[in-house]
Amino acid sequence: MFALLAGLLYGLTAAAWLLFWHRAMAAPVLLRRYPLLRAPWFGGTVVQLAAALLAIQHGAAPGGEFEAVLFDVLHSRADLVLSASASILVVATVVYDVNQQTPPRPFMRLMSFALVALLGFMLPVIWIPPQHEEWMQLLRHVQTASFNWGLFLMCAGLLILLEDLIQHSAADD
Repeated sequence: MFALLAGLLYGLTAAAWLLFWHRAMAAPVLLRRYPLLRAPWFGGTVVQLAAALLAIQHGAAPGGEFEAVLFDVLHSRADLVLSASASILVVATVVYDVNQQTPPRPFMRLMSFALVALLGFMLPVIWIPPQHEEWMQLLRHVQTASFNWGLFLMCAGLLILLEDLIQHSAADD
């Protein structure tokens, strides 16, 4: 039951990912302007669909102790991605301020959405009754899906930032 629910969750997040890119990021225009964005766009979809397949095929609850280990791994990686996101924003702010320019709007949007995914959906703590260990597994799946969103959005933002910096440095030469 929970394996199917986890698979459905990842399947829905894959569909939401594609809808998000189409609606919020105007994907057709953005992907033409920044062709490298196809990698995180496609990667985000594939990772969520792979997670759905794995959750359905191997969805047995691993047990409380192992679930706690999985949470620790997930949260340590989230800390790393969150720190990287903050660092990228600081560096971008300094670089663009020194050059008296503004960062590209798609970069700012992607990084903002990445932070929302990482902070808003992944970090909240939900109390789970001890007799319902499977709920803990479901919470981990929700947080994993949010982590994947944040990671791929951050990568997309970084690609836009790097491309913009390269274009500006080439124009200065």
